Amino acid sequence: MKMVRKNMAHLAPVTMVVDGDSPETVAELSAFASLFTNDVIVAGDEKRAKLHMLASFTLNFTNHLFHLAADYCEKEQIDFSLFYPLIEASVQRLRHGHPKDLQAGPASRGDSKTIAKHLKLLEMHPQAAGIYRAMTESILSISGNNNP
Repeated sequence: MKMVRKNMAHLAPVTMVVDGDSPETVAELSAFASLFTNDVIVAGDEKRAKLHMLASFTLNFTNHLFHLAADYCEKEQIDFSLFYPLIEASVQRLRHGHPKDLQAGPASRGDSKTIAKHLKLLEMHPQAAGIYRAMTESILSISGNNNP
């Protein structure tokens, strides 16, 4: 899947989702979509709604985290581009494993000392601190390290 915006110069590899009111319409749309990509799936209204929600969850929320990190970097005089290799490597790893198995960091280890240090560093950044706490709690509960 890919977000399509009017200012895009080209459409890179993309999954196209099609639906129609008859098998013939679905076949025609699938054939048309296959002119642009090899990755065409058929999804009805309910599945498309779930795909859209998941796109927001994975892409928009991730971008918001990057925004908060970039703001922190700016305020703390850190070059955000230092993190591009880490970000790119994380995305590439997703092709080879389940996100739960790839989770790293102090919450996944139940490292309460490091979590406390991180929260101290975020004291002047309350919005980022709130998200850090919420994400840490979620990772702790999933990883089984509920009591760091």
